[in-house]
Amino acid sequence: MRKYEILFFSENNDAVFTRARDKVKAVLESHQCTIDKEEDFGVKELTYDIGRINEGHYFFYNFSSLPAAIKEIEHEIRLDSTILRSMIVATDGK
Repeated sequence: MRKYEILFFSENNDAVFTRARDKVKAVLESHQCTIDKEEDFGVKELTYDIGRINEGHYFFYNFSSLPAAIKEIEHEIRLDSTILRSMIVATDGK
């Protein structure tokens, strides 16, 4: 298993953010990922508006996963409308 990080943000609304955070966690767990660390980065102003949204609530997971699962994880997260943007990067240097 390799180590990865995902950073994502959702609309600055508690209900929407909670739904987005829970969705990402559920997707990771459904692909047998091991979550090593999670961190709430809070609300930040966006560099540019997305629709009428100018602030996002950022959240971070550090997790371990099989490389073959990453594309499917990205796809499932992209389909969720509560997650405005996300990025997964490998952190173990391979």
